[in-house]
Amino acid sequence: MHSAGVRTGFDQFCPTCYVDCGKRATTDASGNFSIAGLSPELLFTLLLVREGHSATFVRQHDPEKGPATASMKRRATPEDPKQIVLGKLVDAQGTPVREALVTQRGVHIGQGRSFGDVDWIDLVAVSNRAREFEMA
Repeated sequence: MHSAGVRTGFDQFCPTCYVDCGKRATTDASGNFSIAGLSPELLFTLLLVREGHSATFVRQHDPEKGPATASMKRRATPEDPKQIVLGKLVDAQGTPVREALVTQRGVHIGQGRSFGDVDWIDLVAVSNRAREFEMA
């Protein structure tokens, strides 16, 4: 779960502060997953990640209405390898961190250079089992 909000009324917490936002699941071979014990008072934004694909958000998902469906787009590779950031996340003690959300603050395209179609720019990445991430 990426974030949540109440079905009706006003939120008591920030969108990522609900207990259910910390829940995660891994899909089976067919791409199916389930997360038990979700609050019936909330609607969710799911963040779907898969290596080799662009991260996908499913917004306003209501688990009471059945499973979420989404298609993930294969990640395009930028023409210039200098436009790819590879990283390994560690905490303050130097311990690698798995499943950490990495977001960008913006992309600067300037000085008359054109990158053409910027559909390859990643808005978010999540560190993998090896505690590494890649973002274009």
